[in-house]
Amino acid sequence: MENQKTIIAADSIEFLNMIQELELQTVKTNKGEVVVGFEDFDAAQDFARKTGADIVRICRRDGEHTWKNEGWTNEPYTLSSDDFGDDYRTETDAAEYWSAMREIFNETEFNEPTDAIEYLQKIEEIYNAILDLDENEQVLTCCTSWDYEVIKIKTMSFHEDVWSYKVGVAVVK
Repeated sequence: MENQKTIIAADSIEFLNMIQELELQTVKTNKGEVVVGFEDFDAAQDFARKTGADIVRICRRDGEHTWKNEGWTNEPYTLSSDDFGDDYRTETDAAEYWSAMREIFNETEFNEPTDAIEYLQKIEEIYNAILDLDENEQVLTCCTSWDYEVIKIKTMSFHEDVWSYKVGVAVVK
């Protein structure tokens, strides 16, 4: 007997239990519902295999109610500073960051010694954040302020400016 693939129907109790068990949500798009909230791409692939559905990218502008289905994808989002504009950089190498910031520090004129100390404390804070990164993380820094954020390199969702982006599994009915 051949090995047959069992597809879990979207209107079945088993499907609803899977969503609840995995703590996922469904959102409405211009092309139907999409299941979102997967921890990583492997989890989405597993869910898609079980349900016979495609993995898709969706986006929505703040204030809008319906997500736009951008179509099929075979990978999560890969984020870089390019996704956030010219005023941002991503850092993953603490030694490179320290070297670049040391040059800037040496060229900066400070009015008070406390200004130099504060500057070094901010550099140290970001440097330590870089040292603490996991394999799939990077530090996004703003070139016009001391703002920074630890973000994933490969991610299933992100928000930038007024747009939200997610990778999910299209619901097949």
